[in-house]
Parts: sequence; C-alpha cells; structure tokens
Amino acid sequence: MAETLPDCETRLLEAKIALHKLMTGATTVSVGYGDRQIQYRSSDIGNLRVYIRELEQECGDDEKVRRPFGIVW
Repeated sequence: MAETLPDCETRLLEAKIALHKLMTGATTVSVGYGDRQIQYRSSDIGNLRVYIRELEQECGDDEKVRRPFGIVW
C-alpha cells in the first residue's frame, strides 16, 4: 500500500508551529510525515530553522528567501 505524504505547505506549517513552540518554552517538539518523526530540542532551533528554509524553497515561498541587495552609486 502506497503511503500518502502531506503536501509541502502542510509540512512547512507544522515546522513553523514546532519552532514557535520551542521559542515559547517547549523543551521538545516532533516534526514528521508518514512514519518518520524527528524530535527537536531547544538546542536544535538552528537545525529546525534550516529545515524551514529548505521547505520554503521547496514550496516556492519566495518571500522568505534572502536575496542579495544591489547598491546604486
């Protein structure tokens, strides 16, 4: 039986909610899809932020992607 994975936006929302929970005092949170679960602790906030950035790029959320700025003389 084929496993149905949540869409990109759902995984991104779950990751952002997990980051919010860590930032507001939770000691551990779980993020995952299908039968995979990854636990993040407050010391793993940097890794969770990287995961969120990767999902934003995968989902096409260009508003969060940093771009180089131009200087006009």
